[in-house]
Amino acid sequence: MFRIAAAIVMSGVAAAAASAQLPSPPPSAPAVIQRACVGCHDLAVAAGKGRTPQEWSDTIDRMTDRGVDASDSEIAAVKAYLAKTLPPGTDGPPKALLAAQ
Repeated sequence: MFRIAAAIVMSGVAAAAASAQLPSPPPSAPAVIQRACVGCHDLAVAAGKGRTPQEWSDTIDRMTDRGVDASDSEIAAVKAYLAKTLPPGTDGPPKALLAAQ
């Protein structure tokens, strides 16, 4: 009986350890923008005009310096998302951002 109980406990410990090592899913950039950017800016100001990847990075870095509430992985996701969906010459927030409102 002791062996069965010990086996059950050990399998539970092994399962918990395995799940603790799984990487967390990447953050949803539209959700982060809604939470971290739209609190201070209208969506059209936060993501209404296209920029180069470097311009997006510089803009977001300035907001980070001002205390935006977002983790490093969230910041990286937002930079990549905006650089991809709002390149130079693009106007208006991406549809995914509008849908997230």
